[in-house]
Amino acid sequence: MAEPGTYKGRHYTEWVDEVKRLKSENLLGEAETLLLGLIGATEAETQAEGWRSPAPWYYQNLAIVYRKQRRYLDEISVLTRYRDFSGDQNGMFAERLRKARRLQEEAEAIANPSTACPYCAVDLGSVPQRTGACPDCGERIVVRTVKGTKLMMTEAQREEEQRQKVRDK
Repeated sequence: MAEPGTYKGRHYTEWVDEVKRLKSENLLGEAETLLLGLIGATEAETQAEGWRSPAPWYYQNLAIVYRKQRRYLDEISVLTRYRDFSGDQNGMFAERLRKARRLQEEAEAIANPSTACPYCAVDLGSVPQRTGACPDCGERIVVRTVKGTKLMMTEAQREEEQRQKVRDK
């Protein structure tokens, strides 16, 4: 049986340069496979030694790999895995996790744009071409284009989106 903290016969800390090389050469699939193995090694060593949390670098780099591939659900999963394993609920990855969730929501909205008014939920048949009042409830529907897709939102949603963009800078 492998010693806790080792992956393919080497301690997880000995793989850092290989991870960096794979990422720099854009071999993201190979980097993902390696990082998943290294995360397992860090978790095994953390449990064996009774430490509070595993080495975060491996989780962070796997999250970066997933972000580059626009695999937001996987990014959320690896960040949540670290949070749950370490008990670090509001710690080092909280902001990255929040941004990944926002990106996932945006990706889902682009993939499945709603034609329902964001206020009264009446189906408008299509997304309006520009911002204006809902013909049913009269509320102001904000229309914006994201990656070529028109999306509808409330004024409050638009304001929250603007606040998040400022925080993400």
